[in-house]
Amino acid sequence: MVENYDIDDVEETYNYLIYQGFEENDILFLKEIYKKEGIKFCIKTFNSFSLLELKDNLNEKKSKKNKNIFKIIGKYFNC
Repeated sequence: MVENYDIDDVEETYNYLIYQGFEENDILFLKEIYKKEGIKFCIKTFNSFSLLELKDNLNEKKSKKNKNIFKIIGKYFNC
């Protein structure tokens, strides 16, 4: 299967998002979502909305995920 973007776009977008303060795991997560949705992973697609809002949404999702993990660990160790 051929992806709808080239390596230069991916590297340029990755570096752009790192510069904007995104973490590597968040970028890989976004890249996978874009791939599933058929959206080109390039800087232009990220300029169409607020990166700050996107970061906030990712942090909120990570926070919820971490809370769930702590609940599971607590149940496992009877905390």
